[in-house]
Amino acid sequence: MNKHRLGLRIASLRQERKLSQELLAERSQYSTEFISLIERGIHWPSLPGLVRIASALDTDLKSIFDFKNETVTAPRELAKGTRPVGRPRIHPKPNPDLPKRPRGRPRSVKK
Repeated sequence: MNKHRLGLRIASLRQERKLSQELLAERSQYSTEFISLIERGIHWPSLPGLVRIASALDTDLKSIFDFKNETVTAPRELAKGTRPVGRPRIHPKPNPDLPKRPRGRPRSVKK
């Protein structure tokens, strides 16, 4: 189970019931911002919080975690910054005109 998948499931159940985030927040005693963070997979609600959300959605915890018949696709925000698997990373070539950085710990100078 991950936060993103749970958040998408809660958003899906909310939209099926034609509820706004504001109404779900009011019914579950959370702020609208926190509901948004949960649905985007940024925050993970506590177990009592999940019970309150399930109650606000007129369902039980089991249906929140029921992913059998649901196809979950990642929203564009989650895909940002990713790169295709197998694509090599491009590292800049070292500039031979620049002095090399010393490696390891700097040595103390004795006087």
